[in-house]
Amino acid sequence: MPSIPIHPKKGRLGSRKSNNGCITCRIRRVKCDEQRPSCQRCVSTGRRCDGYQTTPIRSPSSSATISNQISTIQTFCSVDAREIQAFEYFIYEVVPGFSRSVDKEFWHRTLPQLSHAEPSLWQAMIAMSCLIQYPQYSAAPTLPASPKNPVSNENHRRALTWYGQSLASLRDSLKPGPKPSSIAILLCIIYACIECLQDHVTEAIALYRNAVAMIGLAPPTDPEQRGKLGFETQLDSKIRAMLRHETMSHGLPVPRPNTLLDSSSGSFKNLVDAHEEQYVLITEAQTFIQQVVRTKEMHGKIWAVPAEMIIQQERHQTQMIRWQNAFNDTACSTSLMTTPDEVELRSVLHIAYMVYFIWLSACLSNHETAFDAYVPYFASILQHSERVILSKESKGRAAFVLETRVIPSLYFVAIKCRDPRIRRRAVSLLRRGPKVENTWKAEPMAHVAERSIDAEETGLLHGDPVANANPWPRDKLPPECNRLYRQEVVDLRRKTKDEPDHHLVLFGWREDETHEWSRMTKTIKYLPA
Repeated sequence: MPSIPIHPKKGRLGSRKSNNGCITCRIRRVKCDEQRPSCQRCVSTGRRCDGYQTTPIRSPSSSATISNQISTIQTFCSVDAREIQAFEYFIYEVVPGFSRSVDKEFWHRTLPQLSHAEPSLWQAMIAMSCLIQYPQYSAAPTLPASPKNPVSNENHRRALTWYGQSLASLRDSLKPGPKPSSIAILLCIIYACIECLQDHVTEAIALYRNAVAMIGLAPPTDPEQRGKLGFETQLDSKIRAMLRHETMSHGLPVPRPNTLLDSSSGSFKNLVDAHEEQYVLITEAQTFIQQVVRTKEMHGKIWAVPAEMIIQQERHQTQMIRWQNAFNDTACSTSLMTTPDEVELRSVLHIAYMVYFIWLSACLSNHETAFDAYVPYFASILQHSERVILSKESKGRAAFVLETRVIPSLYFVAIKCRDPRIRRRAVSLLRRGPKVENTWKAEPMAHVAERSIDAEETGLLHGDPVANANPWPRDKLPPECNRLYRQEVVDLRRKTKDEPDHHLVLFGWREDETHEWSRMTKTIKYLPA
């Protein structure tokens, strides 16, 4: 009986293919040396090694969980080189400074793994990466209902193609049944970033509203959700936390989390707990401040503050001070165990506390001079803002970050602190930090702040400033009658097809001979830099 020839398997001589390589090498489809904790192939080429995949713990009662979906990273057989380049740019250039709302594990490992299991997430992520690498936003103010800019280059066109594919993939995946809420909400957040990167702020905020409506922003309470194990629960919790903190600065009406951390014990277990309680306190303070602003609009310069508002103000102040004391004690107790990211997050939390405490303390007064009592607080905001900016300055100005960190706070200092040195330093820092944070653009806000400073120091509300006027004294604060209580950018173009015609509307008060105050406005040309 003739023997059957045995043909050796084709492949690498003397070895067999290993499935134990690091995540980065497997994504790049190159051989990994499998050294731990970081493979030398990544380290020697300047790449970040994302470590090695561990087999997730699977729930025997749920074989279709998200943890099963990401247990194996898919290969890039159907992915072209531009998609891989956009993915690598996101991982190595965007992620390191993108967000502090959730831990590094989410950005470096969980999101990349999820993107390989969810086509809509993969396409959204690379579209966002492309728009960050090749920014399509302008240095001009972004106003509601502004006409959309046309697609002007190949990079923008490519990003929109991927964005459209993501939306189509999402629609297709919804046909058999609803997607896991965490994935849908995560897509809403990324879609909002994509819209921000094209100056579509109205669309971005609408997406945030949709995400808030989907999630309710309350921790899972029904028995089925409480029964979820491991990865799904962690993912759900992280995305909820991220959405809470990204929508807070837009004043969206979000429900209060069911679990309220308690700072009355004197300290927090960690920065995450401090962050979560600050979110609750700031959300409540913001609601109160907005109520006060609406009430003040209905009254004149002098008004009798209702007793119940004073009581509410004092309650919010007490809660904020208690949080600050507990936060300071926590910072002192863990000062020897800090990473650069933790130092940055602490500064961000300090900034948020001081901004809202100043605003909360001065909001019941109709006199802008009420802010003069908080000059040391304004100076401290600058100190912590500079620390945040310097931590990333060596890498150049970030084109976009997801979180709101320093831009609106520095703008607040520039328009509400009348100390000439401090407010000008705030404008300078605006032009050194990230160009865009969430929906906040640094350059237009810096320009509005500069025009406001000039208007207050020259008395522009009461007439055109004298040409070649002497510089404003560095130790003098502008009088109440020169100060602005609001600024607003408007577009006065006559037709939608015309070029934008931006103007700045300044709102202030005029005092007559009888010491009666009346509101006044002045509209000036925006004059972009």
